[in-house]
Amino acid sequence: MKLRTLPTALILSAMLSPVAQARTCDAPKPNVSVAQPGAEVPETFRGFALALSGWWADELCHYVVVTDIATDGTVKAVYSWGSSELWGYKPKSMDTQGKIEKNVLVLDLARPAGDPVTATYAWTGSGFNGTFLRPEKRIKSTASMERIEWPPG
Repeated sequence: MKLRTLPTALILSAMLSPVAQARTCDAPKPNVSVAQPGAEVPETFRGFALALSGWWADELCHYVVVTDIATDGTVKAVYSWGSSELWGYKPKSMDTQGKIEKNVLVLDLARPAGDPVTATYAWTGSGFNGTFLRPEKRIKSTASMERIEWPPG
């Protein structure tokens, strides 16, 4: 009787593959609506009427909901983040503003009298890449963002 063996590559792949871990974002889900820009808002800006979800450095989940877009690309948005024991964050959300510049949504996340903090979301042609910058604390983080329905289910 001949024993059947699995190819070595298949066995190694199964042994070395990380077990998928389900992550749950505990960021608040503010009761807001995604912007519904009128025809006077240029088409290049209207594509930013959206809600995004992602994880900074695979550590901190967050949502961005664009709630208003003006004809000059100025936006109002809600930025919401979850908890991170490592970074010392607790779930919270804030109203913010920003601007769309060259297919990039730039949000000002600075607190009153706080150091400058920005989050940018660049359209890549197939999705959004996020960058979080807090220069005074020398923090830079990135995230692959997913467009989501709002409010999330």
